[in-house]
Amino acid sequence: MKKNRTRREFLEALRKNPIVTAAAERANISRQTVYRWQKEDPDFARDMQEAMDEGDGLMNDMAESQHYKKIREGHYGSIKYHLQSRHPKFKVRKTERLSRKEKAEQEEKRKNEEFQKYLNTPQKRELDKESIRRLKDRGLLD
Repeated sequence: MKKNRTRREFLEALRKNPIVTAAAERANISRQTVYRWQKEDPDFARDMQEAMDEGDGLMNDMAESQHYKKIREGHYGSIKYHLQSRHPKFKVRKTERLSRKEKAEQEEKRKNEEFQKYLNTPQKRELDKESIRRLKDRGLLD
């Protein structure tokens, strides 16, 4: 029966590449057909999930293989990633990871502290009224 052969072709393609669209194209069927079969036939849904899991495993093996190849070639980014993700000595602690916003806030705080030090030195220059108002608005001047 053509439907069974088409399903087998689809599932085999899905085992090699766990992307439904690509596997459906390979079996010459639409994604809608695949999802209809999945909805209507629990056995097909189970087989489809197993094929996707197998395909994911294959992709993971391929990715890991490429990762190790890059390490052997001396690729710094791959080496760094590998050590940070697998070696306790090189792990990046969550507290060391800062978002852009947190980095910007820290930089702003540092600049404000430097400016406060400057304002408290005898060498400070005369500030115009507009600059003084802006500094007071930001809470940098009393």
